[in-house]
Amino acid sequence: MIKYLAACLLVAALAPLLNAVDSTNQPPATQPDHETAQKALSDKLSGATLDGWFTVDGPEQQPKRDKYTLGKVFHVKDDLWHIDARIQFGGKDVTVPLQLPIRWAGDDTPVICVTDFKVPLLGIYTARVVFSGDRYAGTWSGATHGGTLWGRVERPTTQPQSAPAPDAK
Repeated sequence: MIKYLAACLLVAALAPLLNAVDSTNQPPATQPDHETAQKALSDKLSGATLDGWFTVDGPEQQPKRDKYTLGKVFHVKDDLWHIDARIQFGGKDVTVPLQLPIRWAGDDTPVICVTDFKVPLLGIYTARVVFSGDRYAGTWSGATHGGTLWGRVERPTTQPQSAPAPDAK
C-alpha cells in the first residue's frame, strides 16, 4: 500500500511535466493561474464531505471508515488555509476550526502538509494528503501509530424546487 501511495504521489508531482510532452504536437493545455486554482479548491471543499477509509499500520489491520464534513474553506495567506471541519473516526466526533498549510504539486494539485500539528481534542498528527479530482489520498501518523487514508470528495446535491402548482380556477 505504501508503494502504491508513493507511486500516486510521484505521478501527481510529475503530471505537469508529463502533460508537457505530447507526441501529437498539440500545444499543452494551459494550467490555471494560482489564484484560479485557489478559488477552485475553496469552491470544491467548502461544504463538501471527505468520505473514505483509513488504515493503521500493523499486521492484519483492516481499513476503517472516516468522515470529514467541511464548512467554510478559504485561503488565509501564503500556504495557510482555514478549514472548518467536523471529524468523525474511531468513535470520535468533533468539530474544530483548523488553520492548515496547503502546498501545491505543480499548478493544480493541492497537498495538505502538516507536521506535529495539534488537532484540538484529538491529538498531534503529521500528514500529507493530496487532492486530485474528486478523490483524496495520503499518509498520517500520530504519537504512537500511523497509516494511510483515502476517499472521495462529495459535494452536497441540491434538489431542484418543484414549480408551484397552477392556481385552480
